[in-house]
Amino acid sequence: MIRLSLLLPSSPPISPLRPVRSGSKLAGKTEWSGFITTTTVLVVMGVLLIVGTSSALLSIDIGLLQLASEQVERTDSSLDSCIENALLELNLLKTIPTVQTLPNGASCAADIVDQSQTSDELTVTFTLVATDSAYTAAAEVTAVRSDAVTITSWKEITPP
Repeated sequence: MIRLSLLLPSSPPISPLRPVRSGSKLAGKTEWSGFITTTTVLVVMGVLLIVGTSSALLSIDIGLLQLASEQVERTDSSLDSCIENALLELNLLKTIPTVQTLPNGASCAADIVDQSQTSDELTVTFTLVATDSAYTAAAEVTAVRSDAVTITSWKEITPP
């Protein structure tokens, strides 16, 4: 007679989180410890990369906004200078120059909208458009010239 017997394992089944043998350097740790550590390091590095990239892009954006703000201020200053020059010309020559070029490289174009003359007063309404690099500013000014030039209206307008 032949006997068949089943051999049952003498140890419990292997769990994915079974402890490492007690004689090993890694006693008390699981086989997944290295995987969990590597995953944690990768996730932390990914978060740090995202935070670093975001802050770099944000600082570049802030720098561009500051540069644009400085350009707008420079163009507004050029517009003010052109208006002052036009008013000086109005006082001295009773006319407004149609084109001006400033020492900083900005240029201005004037357009007389309305002009009226009474016995002792000249009233002029004109628009000035200042261009400096890629930025443009414009204003409409009304001035009265008698013994001196008096500004009666000055308003910033949308450049054409």
